[in-house]
Amino acid sequence: MCNLKGFGIEFVPVRDEHIPLICEWRNDPRVLPFMDDTRLVDEKVLLVWLNRIKNSEKEKAYIAFHDNCPICFLSLSKIDNKDKSCSTGIFMSPNYINSGMWKLVYLLREKLLHILNIENIYEQVRKNNNRNVQILSKLGGICIKQDKDFAYYILELQPRRQALAGIAELFDMKKEYIASFN
Repeated sequence: MCNLKGFGIEFVPVRDEHIPLICEWRNDPRVLPFMDDTRLVDEKVLLVWLNRIKNSEKEKAYIAFHDNCPICFLSLSKIDNKDKSCSTGIFMSPNYINSGMWKLVYLLREKLLHILNIENIYEQVRKNNNRNVQILSKLGGICIKQDKDFAYYILELQPRRQALAGIAELFDMKKEYIASFN
């Protein structure tokens, strides 16, 4: 995994020194209630996770930076090269939750997915996470299943890219967005 830049954002593969920050963000009361697993985690648990995925072809994790400031955590899991799909997880730094920076992160995530030849994304979201449910809907996500706590979405390539092109246009970045797929 290497760094990836675009749209004013840089994805940097998660390293050991990022673990305290990820732990702080994940355990923050503005983030934790929306995690798949809502138990508090410590740095030791996250280091075990990071060591497990470091050389994995099925999982990748990044910290997103804007102007050299960490703003977001992004993970790709269950990467299936044959099916061209994966699951993703994103959580913003608590300081950036309402900033709108997610839009730039999602634009660069799309470039990353293109590089990895991923077409379909599967996302699991807590049903009470209204912000994320709205984002998934804006991106053309289709709810394919629900249970007591979660809704499960698929985000197919064309509707997702079309929605993101509209977001790129808002930032006057449509040319850069389109160029990321050539």
